Amino acid sequence: VGIEGENEIIFISANKIADLTGLTKNLNEMLPKGVFVKKIRERKESKKIQMARVTYRLGYIEYEFLKKSLDEDKAFYKKKTKKGVEKIINLKDYNPKVYPDYFKMNITTQGGFNLLEFFRFWDYNISKLDLRRINMKLF
Repeated sequence: VGIEGENEIIFISANKIADLTGLTKNLNEMLPKGVFVKKIRERKESKKIQMARVTYRLGYIEYEFLKKSLDEDKAFYKKKTKKGVEKIINLKDYNPKVYPDYFKMNITTQGGFNLLEFFRFWDYNISKLDLRRINMKLF
């Protein structure tokens, strides 16, 4: 089970590439129908933590569940660290905004709030999850 997405950004480390336009064309010729590369650009490496704003499209049931969870301070999940310590991941730490048909939150290059883990933690049947990532904007 995964999340379907549109306008995805993928970061790949590679040696310097002289012809980004040619690489884009070659990749698009190899990719399956419906999957394509819009643009490839060089990204400056940074040691700083980088922020992004992610937008998801939610089904009505997921919207109601997420909104209710936020209203009741239950928008969190628990997970164990590599050392076995239980950690609470709270959605409110990611500046969430819930709208009737979409949802936005901040993430960092260090990680973010995992919506699949959230729904799974609250015993939601994730095989019926109506959730799609629409975009990610770096800032």
